[in-house]
Amino acid sequence: MVQQKTCVKVEGGLHGKIASTLVELASKCKSDIHIQKENATVNAKSIIGVMILNVKENDEVLVQIDGIDEAKAMNNIVSLLEGKPV
Repeated sequence: MVQQKTCVKVEGGLHGKIASTLVELASKCKSDIHIQKENATVNAKSIIGVMILNVKENDEVLVQIDGIDEAKAMNNIVSLLEGKPV
């Protein structure tokens, strides 16, 4: 298992389009991927879960990934959250 804290730098936070992109990216991975904001943790492969977190720009989140492709998945998920090309 790997985990990393990151600050969301996507303009507007995890709104509809970015949340959808995150779920799509996570769903392509074989690993289990969870995102935590404060005391709430959700499955990153669930659009409802991601939207419930209500992540705004500059919020800090913890990304937790467990599985066979966790290193690649972490790189891609964190890059997306930080507003970098995936």
